[in-house]
Amino acid sequence: MTFVHLQTHSEYSMLQSTAGVEDLITAAIENGHNAVALTDHHGMFGILEFVMEAQKMAKKHNTIINPIVGCHIYVHENVNENILEDHGKLQRLTLLCENNEGYQNLLKIASWRYETAENWAPFPTVPLEVVKKYSAGLIALTGDTFSLFGRHLAQDKFLEKSPWLDSLIEIFDKEHLYLTLQDQGIHIQQKINANMRAIAQKYGLECVITNNVHYISKEDFEAHKVLLCIDKGEKLIEYNSTLYPTDKFYFKSTAEVQQLFPDDAAAMAKTQEIADRCKVEIETHVGDKYWPKYKLPDGFASADEYLAHISWENLPLRYENPSEKVKERLHFELDTIRDMKVASYLLIVQDFINWAKDNDIPVGPGRGSAAGSLVAYVIGITNIDPIPFDLLFERFLNPERVSMPDIDTDFSDKERGLVIDYVSEKYGRDCVTQIVTYGAMRAKAVIRDVGRVLGVPLSDVNHLLNFFPKEGSFTLNDVWSGSTEIREFVEANADMTELWRLSLKLEGQVRQTGVHAAAVIIAPEPMSNLAPLYRANPIDIPVIQYDMNYAEDIGLLKMDFLGLRNLSVIQDALAIIKAKHGIEIDIDNIPFDDPKTFDLLGKGLTVGVFQFESPGMQAYLRSLQPSHIDDLIAMNALYRPGPMDNIPRYIEGRHSEDKSKIDYYHEDLEEVLGETYGVMVYQEQVMRIAQIIAGYSLGQADLLRRAMGKKDVAEMIKLEADFISKAEAKGYNPKVVKRLWDDMEPFCGYAFNKSHAAAYAYVAFQTAYLKANYGPEYMAANLTSEMNDTKKIVGLTTEVRKMGIELLHPDINKSRSEFMVEDGAIRYGLSGIKNVGIAVVSDLVIEREANGPFTSIFDLCKRVLHRQSIMEQESQGTKKRPPLNKRTLECLIMAGAFDSVHECRASLHASVDLALDVAAREQNDRDTMQVSLFGGSDEQEDSILEEDKLERAEAWRHLELLNNEKKVLGFYLSGHPIEEYRAELKGFTSCSLSESELITQNKGANLTLGGVITQLRSLNSKKDPTRTFGVGIIQDFHGEIELFFKPEVFEKIRDAIAVDMMVLVRGKFGTAFDGKTLQLQVERVIPIENARTTLAKFVHIELETMGLSNAKIKELLETLQFYAIPPDDPGGCQIVFRIESKQAYHKLVCANMKVFNDPDLLSALTELAGFDNVWVSQRM
Repeated sequence: MTFVHLQTHSEYSMLQSTAGVEDLITAAIENGHNAVALTDHHGMFGILEFVMEAQKMAKKHNTIINPIVGCHIYVHENVNENILEDHGKLQRLTLLCENNEGYQNLLKIASWRYETAENWAPFPTVPLEVVKKYSAGLIALTGDTFSLFGRHLAQDKFLEKSPWLDSLIEIFDKEHLYLTLQDQGIHIQQKINANMRAIAQKYGLECVITNNVHYISKEDFEAHKVLLCIDKGEKLIEYNSTLYPTDKFYFKSTAEVQQLFPDDAAAMAKTQEIADRCKVEIETHVGDKYWPKYKLPDGFASADEYLAHISWENLPLRYENPSEKVKERLHFELDTIRDMKVASYLLIVQDFINWAKDNDIPVGPGRGSAAGSLVAYVIGITNIDPIPFDLLFERFLNPERVSMPDIDTDFSDKERGLVIDYVSEKYGRDCVTQIVTYGAMRAKAVIRDVGRVLGVPLSDVNHLLNFFPKEGSFTLNDVWSGSTEIREFVEANADMTELWRLSLKLEGQVRQTGVHAAAVIIAPEPMSNLAPLYRANPIDIPVIQYDMNYAEDIGLLKMDFLGLRNLSVIQDALAIIKAKHGIEIDIDNIPFDDPKTFDLLGKGLTVGVFQFESPGMQAYLRSLQPSHIDDLIAMNALYRPGPMDNIPRYIEGRHSEDKSKIDYYHEDLEEVLGETYGVMVYQEQVMRIAQIIAGYSLGQADLLRRAMGKKDVAEMIKLEADFISKAEAKGYNPKVVKRLWDDMEPFCGYAFNKSHAAAYAYVAFQTAYLKANYGPEYMAANLTSEMNDTKKIVGLTTEVRKMGIELLHPDINKSRSEFMVEDGAIRYGLSGIKNVGIAVVSDLVIEREANGPFTSIFDLCKRVLHRQSIMEQESQGTKKRPPLNKRTLECLIMAGAFDSVHECRASLHASVDLALDVAAREQNDRDTMQVSLFGGSDEQEDSILEEDKLERAEAWRHLELLNNEKKVLGFYLSGHPIEEYRAELKGFTSCSLSESELITQNKGANLTLGGVITQLRSLNSKKDPTRTFGVGIIQDFHGEIELFFKPEVFEKIRDAIAVDMMVLVRGKFGTAFDGKTLQLQVERVIPIENARTTLAKFVHIELETMGLSNAKIKELLETLQFYAIPPDDPGGCQIVFRIESKQAYHKLVCANMKVFNDPDLLSALTELAGFDNVWVSQRM
């Protein structure tokens, strides 16, 4: 007799089971079972994986294994009662699908709590009436030990007549309802089982044995308990599970079950009988059966006909006089689209994209391979003409490889949701969902989780994690095999050994669900007919419980709606330009040969420019000196791991005066590789090469490219032989062909799609154009878009200053929520201040615009609180306003937003409580009608005026004022403590403290860094309390880094260093104990003042020939002459001019002149040459 497990739970029961789907199937096969069920708690997340893996594994092991589709649900009649932990109130049912009708109905039951916001609850119980409605085709098992029914039996309740069974018998006949016998070694189960047998006999029902599996082997008990602790936030030593109190919830063999139930042979046999009845066929690879259908206008018989109509109708709008080449391409694409049956899909995409454009929602010019389609360009899906860029349609839709189309679309990140709402309304909210994702316990995360449960000190966990790679994907086994140190550390410590052992067991477990960032599915019928639904919160759009790959397997069509911040930035910048200058710019029709834009790109001034911001990219742009958008397309494709190594060769070819010396492998390939100077850059080039050299069609060439990218060794041997033989048959030299193949093969592993690169280079140029031509407006929009990211704000404000744009303080009488342009300067946005919310700023601005500027902090508090009160009354309490509070006011003051009404920030700060108190009392008087209809008495008015006086307070010293600005803005706005040492910092340091620069430095490198010490503290060593080490923070204009002083170093310098000191520090660069925080291990400290007087030997002045007038040269020379000292003077500094032109960079040393290194000289030179163009150094 064979036992079949009819109740098992996988990791998709979310922190309740350690069993993987594949583990369950493997266990069934190894135990000789021909079937196994998956019945996860209140969900079907793993069902499709379970069914498909069972099919694969049965084939692999040459056996039969029937995957029984099921779900373990919790029944509760009061659907409005939120039950999270008290499972004792709940009935339970294990539902198994007998046939496809049962599968359809189980989808409905599993989705019921998630289909509508009204049904949603934190714990997804289901009312029995829903089970009744969808009961056909389902087999129900009831009697779980910890169900309400089980507990009643344990208490000898309802033994004669069970209301629960009476309800179930009304729903299920006796062939579809069974009572379960369970034995996990829990003392009450024997009594429950005895009563279960008795009540089964009374009702004429049959019993069946279930095992309630939550882990595979008995040895997994402890790991399962740790998993439960992770879920509950408990410590292992203190936790005892009420639901899983024993180690018997494992996958038992037939013999073990027989031993537990020697007298229940019929209940044992029933498992096989039920398994034999359960036959579900889930359709996969069904083509376009479940693709959405586009509603055609009258007069059109098919989607193909209508697509052809709008394509030819719109063609003249894209091409005034379309050539025969263009017409042929359009015919070919339409024919392919018809053959591949994707016309309806394209019509749906063009519909929501054109709706977005019609509603002024910014849409990207294209993304991915769709930019290679002429049809997509003509009907408005993309805005990139594929013809001049030689973009290939076959890269998007390959007629020789039937696959689902994939069009990803970028929308403004602020308005992406509106497009999804439009699609939901048009196709039905029950037909539109997003896709679930799963967060797994990866190597670092599982160590942290298990360490917390075991009570391992966080410092020890961090020390262990310090051995892990800092980035990339890796497993615990990868770390173990790659590090002798970690093995020694773990094996030397019993706690670490236990931590590692249990982490290995739990690594990779599903921990939680998420939502795919972009994917949207549109179906032709309610989604719950096709897949189970889920939503984490009632306001969310539902997601299907099957992940992206399995969704495609059952024929659901994914479309990616992505939110791109840069599109919002462009939109906001255009709005500011229109408001300030009355100019309406069509961003899609800007001059793509604009000299200012290419000048900006050639100088590498690309902070804020889409895709071109990194320091490495800036350096390459300065070398490249791009002059055409093709250069940007190539750089966008090349600047990524792998192809990045080819950038110098590309730049060398770009500047080569004799292009005939460029190596194209063969002269026939010059037409393909000419645009990239012999360097393979794009996937499309591989396709063209295969077409020319081996005679492949572009469809065949795309298949070759894909195969190369997968690196299947056996397949590659076949493909290489085919490619070489076909090339030789065309007369090409075998050596040339072999060399070409050897270069193509690895290249395909990282080659980039030109269509995508072209589309993103297009957006990059648009952002660069706006920055070059409308700098203040563009940077204001950029700053607004990053208001919630202090690091980004700091970087952007630094760039604003480099551009010579003044950054004005926030001002209660001039600022709005966002950053604005004011007479060519940028006014700081109030919502960019820490703890100042958008809602409060909105109320402040509404009141200011209605009743004029604020005259004092008292005036502002009274008027804004009154305004908020009025707005709440008008909404009848439905819209609560976040009140103006103490923290908001303090932060506004610290940022300088009240400077225009009172110059002493300290007095304002000291008066916040008083101002709020006066305003609150005045508002209370209004609310309680205590103010006279004809005004108060003179005494009252004098009292109020007396109250409206600021508290006295000693003014903040300059550094305190600056530090307060930094607390609420993230940087110093009124100045910088190290401003006067800017020249020394540039000349004496290895790099700035910008994170983007620091991360390019080699770990272990000796660096000299400089700035102001903002934090410093001493700590005693745990191992030796007599030894003290130091930890601090140093900050410059661009960022900050942690400093670490070893005891021997700290002992020497602790009395010579303090907070607010401006210093240079030299030491070894790396990361702190957590493995993440960048840190400098300091070996030497030099006050900057000392460096200025003792180290400076050269003064550097950088100038550009463009805009360098005779008058400026004269003024520079006069300034230098004023501070000149005799050239043979042993002191002083030599002058070094660095002259930059478009053609070259020249360094000129003034041999006959020296100057005295004076702060006033550096200040004067900075004013003439620019603040970042003057510095001093010890060496030339």
